[in-house]
Amino acid sequence: MTISACQRAVPYASVARAHGPAPEPPASPVDTVAQISAPPQLPDVKRSAAYGAACACLNFVMGPVAHGVGKVLKAVDMLPDTSEPSPLSSPLRDEPAPKIDVPLLIVHGWHTQICFFDALTDKLTEKAPQTGYVKNGQLYADGACTQPLEKPAADMKVFVSVFESARHAPPVSQPQLKANIECIRKLTGHSRLDLVGYSMGGLATQMHLDREEDPGVRRFMMLGTPNQGAGLAGLLRMAMKNEQKGHDVQWLLDTKQVQHGDEEAVEWLRPSSAAREDLHSRWEAQKAKCEAVLTVGSNERITLNRFLMPVHGDGTVTTGSLALPGVETKLVGSCGEYSQHRNLPSHPDTLNFMREFFSWEPA
Repeated sequence: MTISACQRAVPYASVARAHGPAPEPPASPVDTVAQISAPPQLPDVKRSAAYGAACACLNFVMGPVAHGVGKVLKAVDMLPDTSEPSPLSSPLRDEPAPKIDVPLLIVHGWHTQICFFDALTDKLTEKAPQTGYVKNGQLYADGACTQPLEKPAADMKVFVSVFESARHAPPVSQPQLKANIECIRKLTGHSRLDLVGYSMGGLATQMHLDREEDPGVRRFMMLGTPNQGAGLAGLLRMAMKNEQKGHDVQWLLDTKQVQHGDEEAVEWLRPSSAAREDLHSRWEAQKAKCEAVLTVGSNERITLNRFLMPVHGDGTVTTGSLALPGVETKLVGSCGEYSQHRNLPSHPDTLNFMREFFSWEPA
């Protein structure tokens, strides 16, 4: 029997001790949308997605019971966690480090903490110079962007784009991304970079392709990007509108750590976003500016779709929402909590998909 990288790195028993029973590993890895495995078994009714969705809908129909329903939703933990990654050992630790020739830029998403990429960037730079963090066209040695990197290594190849705020929508983030790409092109001497757009960072990168005649992108991977929107964002948008009508929905806004001023970003992420659909309407021209595009996600978690019904996904973005015309979608396999949205950058399959897509050789 072949033991996967995930099984070697994170024993299921250790996952169970820290976070309750872990799912059984699949008989074979799931690599494409066409190979989606059987749906995961729904939890009991008190923790089911259908129950959570019903509670949410009840809140919007019956304002007087909103506060009580909020406590129920918080109790069943239906909304994604934005706290720091768990202390479980990264399953990437036993993976071989790659040799990267073309500079790689990782673009973060909405509410993303830069530390979410630490396990991945540590592996990518295991036998290479440190990771560079680029903010407003300036290079830094740390994710908080407090230590300017005055003399970077000449062969630095791994970078993370840091926006002024992780709450900004793509129209605000894209000019910052442009400045960061130009900084890396000048620093490395490479005219084109490989990009990984994580979550809404994929939409910011797509907007960059849309706006720029010479975007400087060679290959583009979207990781957990809600190209067709996210049901949870629709739920948040409904909450914001109901708050304006006088309903108590602060429980929902607090659960996702949403603040007033996030409306534009939430609008971009909701399933029926006119702005996102307008961006997608020019996808063929955008895609032509890259050598290749790939979408990567998960189908291992129960996820709310646009109708707030439970389907396959990563807990935040459904598998179906990853799709774009003419683009292959690959899915990571079962790996405990690493199959959920916020941990996709630390999933060993993500690294292996990057290795193949960007044509990396072993270091």
